[in-house]
Amino acid sequence: MKRLRATLRAQGIRAKALMTLLMKDSEGYDGRVTDDLGRLWEHYLKEYRWRIFGAFAITLVWSTHGYIFALATRYLVDNVIKLGTGIPVTLEEQMPGFYLWAGVILGTWTLVVITQWLRDRLILGVGQSLVYRLRTELHEKLQVLHIGYFERQETGKLMSRVLEDVWIIREWSTTHAVNILAAVFQLLVGVGVAFWVNWQLTLIIIISMPIYFWAFVQIRPAIRRLNIAMRRLNAGMYGRSQERIGAVSLVKAFDQERRETLDFRQRMNNYVRLAMRVINYQGGMVAAAGVITALTSGVVIYVGFSWARIGRISVGEVVFFMNVMPRLFMQINTLSNVFVQMQAVFVVIKRVFSLLDEDV
Repeated sequence: MKRLRATLRAQGIRAKALMTLLMKDSEGYDGRVTDDLGRLWEHYLKEYRWRIFGAFAITLVWSTHGYIFALATRYLVDNVIKLGTGIPVTLEEQMPGFYLWAGVILGTWTLVVITQWLRDRLILGVGQSLVYRLRTELHEKLQVLHIGYFERQETGKLMSRVLEDVWIIREWSTTHAVNILAAVFQLLVGVGVAFWVNWQLTLIIIISMPIYFWAFVQIRPAIRRLNIAMRRLNAGMYGRSQERIGAVSLVKAFDQERRETLDFRQRMNNYVRLAMRVINYQGGMVAAAGVITALTSGVVIYVGFSWARIGRISVGEVVFFMNVMPRLFMQINTLSNVFVQMQAVFVVIKRVFSLLDEDV
């Protein structure tokens, strides 16, 4: 056990030292995120705004399906099965209600499939156009830069911006942006519908929500530094590989194959070390979210069935909250993870715009 603790402590020390070294890189990532996002919108996305708004509108419709299912289940329990009411029911009397429930479920699933297809169709073209324009501008910029710039920058870093960074911007400006909107809308609609069904049980859920965001605020600076360090290390590996492949004859002539192999292996080990620290931070957030979710769900279910036993609420309402709670907490978890990952995206956007703004 002592050896394990010593090993983990040594790994942490190495990771901190590596981050300190990488953060000394001369590239700047300071600036206002709102300015970079505004520039991205004005120059690359605004002309496709109607397709983007259309995808957003369709996403809002799509986001309601989970709560339609929950309300339909409540109707099934309270009005068709009449569970907990003590009222005898017959199959013939309840078949119309069952057909109504089945029709709502079938219609909602049909709506989900159609809206998903329309959303993907609208947003796909926007992403491809964004990639084309950014890579074209980067290519043209690289043609006019002074030769001294290429002497100061590794070729691999420039290739990382043109290829990998642009693709990341494309994903987060289109597909992920729509998914984030869906998560926010599902959270707001879910809370509103839950308030309409039973505001007392909803308050129990709402009380636990700020804890998720508090955890994110605590972990955000460390995640941002790790993401910057990982991207710089990755760009360095691109540059190292490109240079050594271009000069492979010199490497062989001086019998440096083993040295280059060990050097690249060390860089990969450093990357994995930083990635594991990110995973540890995210794992801590997931664990905390799981504990909060379990405790909140347990309290809501216990209180709900206690009230159902004395007739204060119906069994269908309790079943509704059992269906809705996982969806609400899933949206909070999704947004928490997204906000952490967005730190890396802001870094990528800044890197690309810094290259485009480089003095000729």
